[in-house]
Amino acid sequence: MAKKICPIRPKNLDDLISYLERLSQRVDVIEIWLDNISTEILAREKKYEEIFRKTNIPLLGVCKIPAHGGNFSGTESDRLQVLDIFLEFGGRWVDLDIATTEKGQIKKIPAKNLWLSFHDFSNADIKVLKKNLEYMRSWNPFLYKFSVTPNDKKSLKNFLSFAKNFPSRGIFTTMGSLGAEGRELLEPETWASFLALDEKNKTAEGQPVLE
Repeated sequence: MAKKICPIRPKNLDDLISYLERLSQRVDVIEIWLDNISTEILAREKKYEEIFRKTNIPLLGVCKIPAHGGNFSGTESDRLQVLDIFLEFGGRWVDLDIATTEKGQIKKIPAKNLWLSFHDFSNADIKVLKKNLEYMRSWNPFLYKFSVTPNDKKSLKNFLSFAKNFPSRGIFTTMGSLGAEGRELLEPETWASFLALDEKNKTAEGQPVLE
């Protein structure tokens, strides 16, 4: 059975504590969106480190730019600094998108802590997926993640085949009008599924809720 990942988007320390309390013992991984928390506050406020280290559920950190639904507006170096602090404070993994992260920055993250992602918000071209997989392999990440938007049944079928024959640990998810159907079909193939805490906390179209 696929593991359960719940993404949360805390704006401050109190937000984070509230989310973690609500998720206690309910999921296998918690994905924390760090783009609403400034680098300075994260680095200065040791309470974050205390909370991360005490949480008994593995934590995955992401720091997303507006093009990917996040709010981070700093430089690429600043964004990686946030993720470095997250790992230093006890986070287990960070997720980097290959389209928005420079090679030199990817190299700085230890392979055991690295998830590499490919997102396509408008398509699900199998040739593009395979090409990006070859590029991602050179980093030997802990996990590969593919999130695509199939526009028809054929594209969805091709993506399902891609997932079934995947050579390593992978997460496969779909967005758009066929997002819900795709997620259901991919359940047996994916290492984990993303579930929103509730309707208000969805981070992608077609994302099911924890309940």
